[in-house]
Amino acid sequence: MLLSLADRDKARLPALAARFAELGFGLAATEGTARDLVAHGVEDVVEVAKIGQGTPDIPALLESGEVQLVVNTAAGRRAARDAGSIRRAALDAGILYVTTIPGAHAAAEAVAARRRGPLAVRALQDEDGDRPSWAARLVG
Repeated sequence: MLLSLADRDKARLPALAARFAELGFGLAATEGTARDLVAHGVEDVVEVAKIGQGTPDIPALLESGEVQLVVNTAAGRRAARDAGSIRRAALDAGILYVTTIPGAHAAAEAVAARRRGPLAVRALQDEDGDRPSWAARLVG
């Protein structure tokens, strides 16, 4: 997985990285995010260049097929511009792209749930039989 977090999100990085590492994901990160991971004791992280700042850069890494998930919480004008290129590369490669820390944690928990066994689909309104469904409340 590839991590590129805005400074405002880096306090939550250790827990997120630990959860994905628990699930068996290898970690790649842009320079600043990799530096923060190492500072928190995560030694097994591959540093990846930002767009146009070295080889391989993020889009090249995504095209290689080595990444299954991108967490990119862009902040700032340049980061927002680069995020569009990263999103396009992820979309073209069929890679899940997450833009928030809560979304990344949800993705981790979805992976964990899937690994516990098959998933089942249930209608939300079937979860509480004592209340009318949301649709019934809307129409009357």
